[in-house]
Amino acid sequence: MLDEGAAEPRLAVTIALKDWCVVAAITNEGELVLVEQHRHGVDALTLEPAGGIIDDGEPPAAAALRELLEETGYSADSAELLLTVHPNPALSDNRAFLFLARDARKIADPEERADERTRVVLLDRAKAADTLRTGGITHALAVLTLLLALERA
Repeated sequence: MLDEGAAEPRLAVTIALKDWCVVAAITNEGELVLVEQHRHGVDALTLEPAGGIIDDGEPPAAAALRELLEETGYSADSAELLLTVHPNPALSDNRAFLFLARDARKIADPEERADERTRVVLLDRAKAADTLRTGGITHALAVLTLLLALERA
């Protein structure tokens, strides 16, 4: 894409990405349902809420509940939209829908997939807040979703 508004024409590279969802789920006991998974970009394990790509035609809240179930085995009756953001508007036009799901309960085992292995981690509110403060959660969308969820829940 050519940036015609620049003082000198320059090439701007963008990436076409689908919209994403992230869901901070909280159990009746007040524990946040998180997943530990390997992320190729940083070649390390990360700790974050469930989330992923929204399928074509899928409502964002439905995608959030689907991702929660697939990645953690937890279910909730609904997901409350916390915020919609552009994850990186310098490179892409996609959006991330950030949700809070209350009263999450385990109903199944997480789905086993060759391309995505996760381990469920439950943290109480105090431990989650401490983990955020000390840099134990570094995925920017995860940090934002959890901060908003802890404020709202």
